[in-house]
Amino acid sequence: MIPTVLSLWTAALILAAIVMPPPKVAWAFWRFAIILVMAACACMLLFALYQPTGGAGLRSWAIGGSGLALLAGATWLALLLRTGGAPTGGVAWRAAALPALGGALCGAWALAAENRLMAPTDVVAGAALLSAALVVGFATMAAALGHAYLTAKAMPIDPLRRVVAGYGLFAIAQAAASAGVVLRFWTRWADGYAGAFTIAIVLMYVMIGVVASLVFAFFGWQAVGVRNTQSTTGIMYFAMVMNFVGLLSLCFVLVGG
Repeated sequence: MIPTVLSLWTAALILAAIVMPPPKVAWAFWRFAIILVMAACACMLLFALYQPTGGAGLRSWAIGGSGLALLAGATWLALLLRTGGAPTGGVAWRAAALPALGGALCGAWALAAENRLMAPTDVVAGAALLSAALVVGFATMAAALGHAYLTAKAMPIDPLRRVVAGYGLFAIAQAAASAGVVLRFWTRWADGYAGAFTIAIVLMYVMIGVVASLVFAFFGWQAVGVRNTQSTTGIMYFAMVMNFVGLLSLCFVLVGG
């Protein structure tokens, strides 16, 4: 379960970095963000290498996707270091990140199937996992980016606004995906041997992972709207922790379901 969560979080971090306008973000933050992505990709690859072959038989896909994400992340960092400053070519910069995003998503899909969180073709469970992870990843990137304003006071508010807006959009997507998961598996969970416990986990996922995300998205957008970066950072820190617990709850639900 942890390898799946890590790989999904890695993909979410990469996507959050892609939506930010490259020239408007401080070079020091880009360096930190890409090193963070590479560390997550390296851990994902290690998990994939030592992942026992499950019923889905997708271990090689997990290794290939994780390796591609790590290699692309290293290329991304090399491009940044070569420029010696904040990247200027927005299209080229985002295009260079796409292989890393694709590799991380491929590895996440394979690891989720190998860990029996979902069938390889299970769209409903896959959408729920991906949307929950995107919420956590965007909250993490927003909280980290908020700290950059302490040392880069001239940095415009637009990058933080974009990440918070992405957090809100994926919080809405997560609410829709969670409704599909609950409706699909509710009867099976309720009739299971651990029905009461599983229902409690479902309620925790809905309240901490889904409802809390919508609340944090609202207040985060209000704070960034008045250019209050410190309040936005604090809100996103709380959101990151709560949504991470919600993602773990979803994984327990899918395993039990």
